[in-house]
Amino acid sequence: MKIVRYGILFCVITVLGAITVCQPVWLSENGFLRNFASSEVIAVLVVILTITFASVANMHLSLNRLGKRVNATHARTINQIRDEINSNAWFLFWAFIVCIIALIAKGWAPENAHLVAAVHAITLIVLLINVLVMHTIYRSVFAMVSAENTANDSTES
Repeated sequence: MKIVRYGILFCVITVLGAITVCQPVWLSENGFLRNFASSEVIAVLVVILTITFASVANMHLSLNRLGKRVNATHARTINQIRDEINSNAWFLFWAFIVCIIALIAKGWAPENAHLVAAVHAITLIVLLINVLVMHTIYRSVFAMVSAENTANDSTES
């Protein structure tokens, strides 16, 4: 599944990069993007970041409880899941920082069509990253529930 996420991200970055270079007007003069790529996107990203970090914290607590009930082989899998969750959370955080930096750059030259198009493209890419990471994290939640049910079944037997 990881390759699919990276494939989607690569394709979107390629298309938005080509539009930014060849037809910056498509992104820079888009009224929705012009209004959204401001404090509005920061507000959306902060909400997503807060909810996702709370979910990650709960997942860590569940993984700790699950780790106490399984054997060493499953403990390695739990550590791999924990590492993946951590890397996804950090990826969200750094994407948020990149978006803030891009929006600050937009304020320096709001009349430069290429810069504005690049900032709008970065904003869309950061939103896509957020959606992909949330999908991965919530997919992991359902996998953890399944693993916990399996662990409960094996301890009851």
